[in-house]
Amino acid sequence: NHVLVSLGDIVDRGPKPVEVLEYLMGLKNKILIKGNHEDLAEEMMRTGSYGGHDISNGTWDTFRLFAAHQKGFEISRELAVFDWDDVVMRVRHYSLWRQYLRSTVNYYETANHVFVHGWIPAKATVIEDWRELATEEDWEDARWARSPFMASMEMFDPKGKKLVIGHWHASDFHERYNLDLGIDTPFYHPRFIACDACTTRSGFCNVVVIEDERIEENA
Repeated sequence: NHVLVSLGDIVDRGPKPVEVLEYLMGLKNKILIKGNHEDLAEEMMRTGSYGGHDISNGTWDTFRLFAAHQKGFEISRELAVFDWDDVVMRVRHYSLWRQYLRSTVNYYETANHVFVHGWIPAKATVIEDWRELATEEDWEDARWARSPFMASMEMFDPKGKKLVIGHWHASDFHERYNLDLGIDTPFYHPRFIACDACTTRSGFCNVVVIEDERIEENA
C-alpha cells in the first residue's frame, strides 16, 4: 500500500531531467504535486521565449536536455548552437512530459497530513477554507510562497493537519529554528515537515517515510 508523493520541481535541479521523469512516470503508486518549476516550464512552452531567470533557474537547460533526448535533434557541441524554436517545438510534443504535467495536482491529503509544494493558499480570504475557495491563481502563488515567512506567521492548516512541503530548502529552517548551519536533511516541526534538500547544492534528494491513512477525496 505504499505510495510515493513527489512534491514537485522534478526538473531544473540537475543534468538528468529525462531520467527523473522516466523514473517517476514508471511508478504505479504515485502522487505528483505541481511545483513552481513546472510553472516556469509551462510558461516557456506557452510563449516560446525565455529570460534570464529561465537560465538561472535551470529551465533553459531542461528544455535543451529534453530536446536532445529526441531523435533528429541537431546541436553543434563545440559551439552549443541549436535552433531554439526547434527545442520548444520538441518539448511541446514530448508526450511523456505532457503526460506528467496533466498528472500533477495542487495537493494531496491523508488523514493527518497535507502534501503541497510551497505552502497551502494563505490569502486571508481563502485560508480558513482553502480546499474549497482557492483558485488556480491562489495555488500558483502558494507554489512560489516564502515558506519560512508562512511558518513564522503560523499560516497552518485550519484543520490541524501537518503540512509536508518541498520548494524551500530545509537548511533555512534548520538555521532559523535551531541555529544549525548547512544541514540539508528534512526539518521536522510540530506543524510541518520541510523536505527540500537544495539538490543543486547538496547533490541529493530527501525522502521522508510517513505512516498514515488514505482518505477518499483529494485535489
